[in-house]
Amino acid sequence: MRLFIVTAMLVAASASMSSAAFADDDGAPGEVMIHTPFEFVRFVVDDKSGWENHTFINRHKTLHIFGLARDRDHTIVLTPRNQEGYESVQLLIKPAKFKRKRVRRDGERGTVYQQVFKIRFKKVAAKKPKKAKKKPSARKKRAK
Repeated sequence: MRLFIVTAMLVAASASMSSAAFADDDGAPGEVMIHTPFEFVRFVVDDKSGWENHTFINRHKTLHIFGLARDRDHTIVLTPRNQEGYESVQLLIKPAKFKRKRVRRDGERGTVYQQVFKIRFKKVAAKKPKKAKKKPSARKKRAK
């Protein structure tokens, strides 16, 4: 009977600790997941090209940026790498759009605030080369 009571107390204590881990934390940073059709896209976060808190996943076509402050707007500019003829895409990350999500990382459950985007790059209209005017042929017709 004592074993049952001790077990019940341990379960209740662990349940109260796990619920505290999922409490809202206003200071927790946000994350952005950006799905792209190209591998290793170039990106600039708030005019900083050397953003260190990022990883590429899913065959290097999904950009995961983390460590963004959730109290202000962010601007992310994406450019395809090694792909000519595509325009850059600019994303505006608003703090009100972050959604709370439970994730499991490194064997532990936790809460993150995340936004997910799927990006399509627009093709730039190729400039058509100007056609050269045909000059009249320099051959003279022979008289027969």
